[in-house]
Order: sequence, then C-alpha cells, then structure tokens
Amino acid sequence: MKKIQLIFLLIIFAIPAFSQISIHGKIEDTDHHPLPGANIYFENTYEGTTSDSDGVFQLTSQLEGAQRLKVTFLGYIPYTVAIPAKADTIMVIKLQPEHNKVDEVVITAGTFGTADDEQTVSLKAIDILTTPTSEGDVYGALRTLPGTQQVPEDGRLFVRGGEAYETKTFIDGMEMQQPYSSSTPDLPSRGRFSPELFKGTLFSTGGYSAEYGQALSSALILRTIDLPKESFTSIGLLNVGFQGGYTKRFDKASISASGEYYNLGLNNKINPPRNAFAEDPIQMNGLVHAQVKSGKRGMWKTLYSFNHHQLIAPYATSATNLENVAVNSTNHYVNSTYRNMLSDTWLVYGGISGDYYDDHIKMEEGNYHILDHYSQGRAGLKYLPSEKVKINMGLDANWHDNERSNEAVAGQKAGFTQRTLATYAEGEFQLGNNWAVRLGVRPEYFGLLEKVKVAPRLSLARKTGEHSQLSLAYGTFYQNAPDEYLAFNHRLNTEEAKHFILNYQYSYDKRDFRIETYYKDYQNLVKFNQASTEYAPSYYTSSGTGYSKGVDLFFRDRKSIPLLDYWIAYSYLDTKRDYRDFPTKATPGFVSKNTLSVVGKYWIAGWNTQFGFSFSAASGRPYDDPNTPVFMDKKAPAYSSLSLNAAHLAYLFGNYTIFYCSVGNVLGRDKPYTYRYTETPNSSGVYERIPVQAETLRSIILGVFIQIK
Repeated sequence: MKKIQLIFLLIIFAIPAFSQISIHGKIEDTDHHPLPGANIYFENTYEGTTSDSDGVFQLTSQLEGAQRLKVTFLGYIPYTVAIPAKADTIMVIKLQPEHNKVDEVVITAGTFGTADDEQTVSLKAIDILTTPTSEGDVYGALRTLPGTQQVPEDGRLFVRGGEAYETKTFIDGMEMQQPYSSSTPDLPSRGRFSPELFKGTLFSTGGYSAEYGQALSSALILRTIDLPKESFTSIGLLNVGFQGGYTKRFDKASISASGEYYNLGLNNKINPPRNAFAEDPIQMNGLVHAQVKSGKRGMWKTLYSFNHHQLIAPYATSATNLENVAVNSTNHYVNSTYRNMLSDTWLVYGGISGDYYDDHIKMEEGNYHILDHYSQGRAGLKYLPSEKVKINMGLDANWHDNERSNEAVAGQKAGFTQRTLATYAEGEFQLGNNWAVRLGVRPEYFGLLEKVKVAPRLSLARKTGEHSQLSLAYGTFYQNAPDEYLAFNHRLNTEEAKHFILNYQYSYDKRDFRIETYYKDYQNLVKFNQASTEYAPSYYTSSGTGYSKGVDLFFRDRKSIPLLDYWIAYSYLDTKRDYRDFPTKATPGFVSKNTLSVVGKYWIAGWNTQFGFSFSAASGRPYDDPNTPVFMDKKAPAYSSLSLNAAHLAYLFGNYTIFYCSVGNVLGRDKPYTYRYTETPNSSGVYERIPVQAETLRSIILGVFIQIK
C-alpha cells in the first residue's frame, strides 16, 4: 500500500534560518535596467528564488561547501558564478541578451515532457510528487493531465478511449511488463516505483516515436536519476507504514538501497473502510540502484526491484452478499542499461531487462495462478551531425512467456510463448527556423503469427509565432492481444490503432496553453464468438473494431498570482467499440465524455510550507443493465473529488525534515463510480444491481520524512 514517496519534497523549499550561505544582489541588463522575475538558484539543487520588481533578490541556504549559483532570464544568456562555502555576499549581476539566438521549432503533438532537458516541458518532475491526488504515485499525478480518464476503482492509466493495457511503461528505454501492483476487483492498483527514482518523465498520449512499440494508445517513458550529488540516509514514518534508504556516492559511481513496509491495519482503525478486510493489505518493496560513470560521457545503470503484495479483501457478489478475494503476488524486475557519446556526433545505447511476476488470486469460483516472464534486449545508435539533424536507429527483441491456471479445476491451464523482434529508424530534421519534420518506421516480427507488421510514423511542426507553433502527427501502432486471451488462442492477430493528431501550443512568460484534437481507428480487437465455448480457441477472434476522437485542452500559469502555480486540464472524448462480448458498437464502461482536472500549489515562505489542491470531475460513465433490452443504455452519477495536502519543512537536529498531510475526497462525495450486476438473476428473475464505490470515504496520509547527510 505504497501511499506516498515524498522524501524529495525537501528540495523545493528554501530555509532562511541556520543558513551557511547568504547572498544579496540585483539582476540587471547591460543598460542597468532591472530584470524582475529572473531565476536564481544553486546548480544541481532546487534551492533558489526569483528577483522582485526592482531586480533585487535574497537567497540563503544550508548547503555545505562551495556552490555554483546560476541566473536565468528569458531572452538572456544564463550566468553562472562560483560561491565559496559559508559566503555572505552582495553582488550585482548583469545578463547579456541573446541577440543571435533563434528558438527552434519542436515536435510536441501528443507529448507532455517533464525532464529538465526536454523542449516540450509542461510539468517538472517535482510536480508529480506534490500533486495532492497522486499520493506519491506517478500514474496518479498523470491522471490530472488531459487525455486521461478518471477510473478511480482501477487506478491504472486509461488514455484517449483506450483500455489500461494499451498504455505501456518504459524505464530507461526498457519495457516494464508489470508496472502496477496487484489488486482485487474494485480496489485501485498503484505504480510499483517511487517518483523519486526518476529524473524525467515523457508522457505521450499518442503519436509517439518509432523507437517504442507494443502500445496501442500511449507510452510513458521514465528515465532514472544519474549520479547523486552526495551520500545520505532517508527515513520515512507514515500512518500506513515506514520506509528507509541509504545512498553512497563514490568518485565516479553510486549505489542506493531502500526498503518499504506498508500495512493498512492502523490506518483502517483510524479511517475504517466501508467493508472490513479479512486480512489487512500488506506490501513490501525493496530496491537497489547503481550507477557507474564510464569514461567522460558514458553511464552504466542497473536497477533491481522487489515487490510483494498480499491482502484478503471483500468483494460484493450481490446487493447483500460479500465474498473474500485473496491476493498474494510477487514481482522481480531487473534493468541494466548503457549510454555513451562515442564522439560529438555518435551516441550508442542499449540494455537488457527481465520482469518476473507470480500472482495467486483465490476466489469462491476458483484458485487462479498467473506466472509471467518477460525479457528484453535492445541496442541503438544516434547520429547527431548538427543541431538540425538527428538520426536514431536500433534493434529491439523480447521474449514473453505466460502461464495461467485455475488450480481448483484439474487440467484448466493455458499459456503462450511470444517472441517479438523489431527494428526502427527515425530521422528528425529542422527545415529552416520555422519547420521541423520527424519520419520513422518500425517493422516488427511476431513469432506466434510468423508475420512482419510495418508501423510508419510521421510528425510535422511549424512555428506560427515567436511563442507558438502548430504540430501534427500520424502513426500506425501494433500490440499483441491481451495475455488472458492470447493464452487460449495463439493465432490472435495483433491489435492495431492508427493515430491522427493536430496540436497548437503557446508558451510565454511562465504560461502554457495547448489544444489538441485527435482521431484513432482501431482494428483487430479481440471479439468473442458467442457460438463457441468459452476458453476454446475458436471463442476468441480478432474481428473487433472501434474509434476514438476528441479534444484535449491544457493551461498552466505560474505568473499571474505570485507564489501560486496552477493548471487546468479538460478532455472531451467520443469513442465506441465493438469488441469482447459487446453485441453492437457502444461506448465502454470506463469512458467519460467530459473530464476536468484543476491542480494548484501555493507556497508560504514565512511558514516554510506549501499547500496544494486537486479537483477532478467527470461526467457519468455508461453501464449495461441486463434487465433492459438496450445495451449500455444507463449512466452512472457524475464523478467529482477534491484533495488537499500540506508539506512543512523544518530543520531538526541538523537534518532536513518534512511533515506531510494529505486528505483525499475532502468533501466526502459518496456516489458510486458505476454499477455492475449479478451474473445470474434472483428468484424474481431480476439481475441485482451492485454499486461500485470507494472502500473508504476519504483517504488520509500522515507522514514525517527525514534526510540525514
């Protein structure tokens, strides 16, 4: 029950007391005019400030040793100066204008970047940690972005009308087959990794690069941190468990080890669930992360993680009956990658990874066991002859073995072994100052089908003004049929989606606006043959189709109100499918036509405290009432939820300390997310309706996080 990972929140707060470095100064241009709003910060930290309306600033810090102070301002060349240890300095800094710099046009269609070196930045990595609704989960924070659906009872990412399995997660370029924790029906899953592990996040809601595949709708590309600046120990105490870790920094290497234990027993006494758990949820996590610098510009990274999750949760089988569902799952994941600049124009990269997943689910109807092995190897080259030309090419191979059985029924066993081989080549070209184009192709060989599928990709962008641009993207995307169906019919075709995306973006003076419209065409979705017997190979076909179209809006403002950072995301979605057991084309039950998210964070310097809020709303989702002749003709109530959090920084006994509090669904909304029905009618011939609701009315997180240097 990994509810939060906020030890790195400490990096966003400045500490005016007990300072070891104190700097007072003024930022000017070469004509002695003040530059208000300039960013002043210490390199490789988040400790900094901004200049006021007169260009004046004051910065104090507890950082030890000599530091490098950096000053940036839009339209001016960044300025860096060395600051000695325990300095008390007064300075006037003059910034030089960038007379000859021309902003390049970049490809932004379908992409939200959060890495500091991405030109398509919409969110910083720290935003993921401080978004109240996320509770420290990467996927929870991403659900506040446009294009995502609110499916609170599931917890996974549903993007632009796609099911959760259509979004794939890549860590340092390597696909992770099992990115979520196991759960029971109607209880949300969470991501297996802490946000603090990653230095950058690239979230593509469609039209992503040919370098990646096997994702019909969306790609989440996560990049792990490089060498940390220094050694430290971290400790976290929460109402749901505890965590601890140690990082050792060497000259050209580092290694980190951390462990977490979560038990909802205490929390369930403080905040009782709607239905009591027969066994309180327990989760144990372990992680080892090592980095070794190779030469001047190379880096080896190796990551190993262990997750164990167990619980016995109530599940309603009728309006009056509950049965216990027991889950006991274990996941091991290892990832080792290498990147190196061989010269100023050639970069080599590659890696291997393995994902082992062992899941036991015990219900009244059976005792199910899933054993999944996934291995991947990839290698690639990037050729960068100039700032206007980028060529990327590589090879990607994976092996996937899946076995599933009902241990309560002799002989009820199925599985598959799939081998996939892909190559890719992609070129990005700057055509003058106003145009950019990216052309790519990804041929993929699917072993079970003994077929090659070719997936073309195209993106085009044009600069429409000094701060705005227009982008479009097209691509074909293939993905293996879901494991639970491919296990019974090995000849299922690969599912296919074609993406068409048009994007407009305006960014200026700490304000960002983007609007994006899209259309997706689905083919070869899994469709059940009702004339056949369930679990027989002929029951599963590839005749399903569908479409998805909509508009996404995003606005972020870090300027209008001092110390307030907020964003607004809205999505309109129109989608229908004829797949699975649908008798006709209809909107799936995980889809809301309208979705809105508003996120805000306000910093009160005098209190060393940040307050945050997240409000999410969505129109009612469709559901099917088997008591009526019309399919999917009912609508669940509209969804809304307000979450609040606060983080206070203290400096206790020489160590950074964070006191954290978060409350989800503050207003106590208690309407069902949706409804499902009993599998058989009652004695009156009526299928009984069962509401799907949150297990607790509100979620409460209390924590103390300490970093010891």
